[in-house]
Amino acid sequence: VSSINARALCGIGGISIEWVAAVGCYLHFDEHTATLYLFALPSFCALHSAETAALFPQYHEDYERPPGFSAGAYFREIERSFSFLFANARRARAHYRDSERAKAKRVVRGGVRDPYLDELCGLSGRIRAGSAGRKLFSKSTDFPILSGRISALQNYMKARNPRNLKELFRDRRDTISWYNYWPAILLALLAFIMTFISTITGIVQMVYSIKAYNAQQAEG
Repeated sequence: VSSINARALCGIGGISIEWVAAVGCYLHFDEHTATLYLFALPSFCALHSAETAALFPQYHEDYERPPGFSAGAYFREIERSFSFLFANARRARAHYRDSERAKAKRVVRGGVRDPYLDELCGLSGRIRAGSAGRKLFSKSTDFPILSGRISALQNYMKARNPRNLKELFRDRRDTISWYNYWPAILLALLAFIMTFISTITGIVQMVYSIKAYNAQQAEG
């Protein structure tokens, strides 16, 4: 799931993030409008992550609950998912700081920002137990409830290709391929520049030779 961090989703996928106060909408992706809905008040999840299923009786009306579904498990998955969306990638953290932080603040009347959101998105030095050091996640093991919504994002991103050199440079979903591809591009560019310089040098030398020959003919 690391390939679907917020920077990649917005930069390569052209997705717009909309912050909401409805916890049931979390990670819902509207492919028609390319809008991803994220919950702006994760402190609610931290406060109610105990096994209190009555607090959150259903995921959404057409969702078939998996065995062992509970409100606590759902809330913990929400908290955990902010790691791969923002905290684990430097560019994704910067994207949250520069673009999403102010948008999330507007969800609550009066512009009050949930401080726990900053923490989950990697802007705070505090790291709570359970997420410390986690860089790799398993969709089936770590996100059994949210796996369907994560899969929808993954499928959308697999179908998206960079449209220009800027997006191509930003596309680091496959890090190994990225580090193999760009050195080859740079070497090809360097070879082209050297060939161009050599061609120009040859043309200049030819022009001077013609001028020298014409001068000799004129003197003779």
